[in-house]
Amino acid sequence: MNMAKQSFMNFMQTQPSVIKILGMMLLTLLLWSCGTPTPQETIVRSVQVGWPEWILKTPEDSQHFYAVSSATVENNDVNLAYSKAVWAAQTELKSQMQLAIKKIQIGNDWADSQQTFDNQDLEAQLRSLVRQKLTPDKNIRFSYKTEETYVDIENRKFFVLVSLAKSDILNNLNERANLLESQLKDYKHAIHKGSTLAQLMSLSPVLPTLEELKLLNEISLTFGAPLPPLKKQLLADLMNDQITRLFSGLVFSVDALTAETEKLELALTLALQNSGLTVSARRPDLLLKYYIEIETEIVDKSTKVSLDTDIEMINRDSSNFENFNRSVAAENLIPEAAQANAFDQLAIELKQTITQKLENYVEEVNRLNYGR
Repeated sequence: MNMAKQSFMNFMQTQPSVIKILGMMLLTLLLWSCGTPTPQETIVRSVQVGWPEWILKTPEDSQHFYAVSSATVENNDVNLAYSKAVWAAQTELKSQMQLAIKKIQIGNDWADSQQTFDNQDLEAQLRSLVRQKLTPDKNIRFSYKTEETYVDIENRKFFVLVSLAKSDILNNLNERANLLESQLKDYKHAIHKGSTLAQLMSLSPVLPTLEELKLLNEISLTFGAPLPPLKKQLLADLMNDQITRLFSGLVFSVDALTAETEKLELALTLALQNSGLTVSARRPDLLLKYYIEIETEIVDKSTKVSLDTDIEMINRDSSNFENFNRSVAAENLIPEAAQANAFDQLAIELKQTITQKLENYVEEVNRLNYGR
């Protein structure tokens, strides 16, 4: 029986995969009908037959990703075991791809610390927020292929080797890029008059499209090749450059609501400038009308400074942009440093509020106008 089995196994290694599966099923049913071997017989027979190399070591090459999986054959149902093993291998490959894509998407600089994000300028913050919400893996159709199968009779295990061709991934990325490219025309209506902020908000809804195009090319390079050049690459570049120019041209101004808080204007202005914002009284795009109460207390040997704020951000046309009502605090051994740190934190949170407002606007426009 063992010699017949070995001969059959040798023969099956030379057959196409479909015949292999049918043959393995037949062999499985025949052998199991003869009874279940003892543990000692299991060890001996496993050594005699031997596992294929691909089970012991998952193959590697430059054109594919591979995964090996197995499933227990229960109630002599080899079909079910085969399906379970294939599904597990496909799931593993998909998880590997999603993890690889997520690492590219998040990037180490943004993910390492919140402080890195806080120190970014407004444009970088908005692009980062937009990029984090992209879901490129959901737009990639993973095409799997079952390369090898093997039935371990003694241990009632069905093994499969499943592959995912890099060329299929690249083709999917290119299809998605072409679809995104076709969306660019929807944003050509952006205004070129009015305040810099108004122009920026008119064009900013294109950011998810632009950022995903960048991300797809980064993913494609990781998987082996850059995406083919876009037919409308010049338009994409012009839009990116215009967004950068508009962000660079944003001007902010501050205005105290009471004479009592006017003495804090210099501290607030310096903090905003330290955060990367341009502050000037000349034709500002956004006016920050503020009321700030400052409280100081001694905590151990440190000085704690708390700022209770009520700030209204007003567009150049006098409409409301956003409101900011929050308390911030900072401690330091040196009182002057504690106050400066508190205002720096206030500036950081004000900038985050502006960024979040812009992101919400981008999402709302795309959802209402384009269903994206």
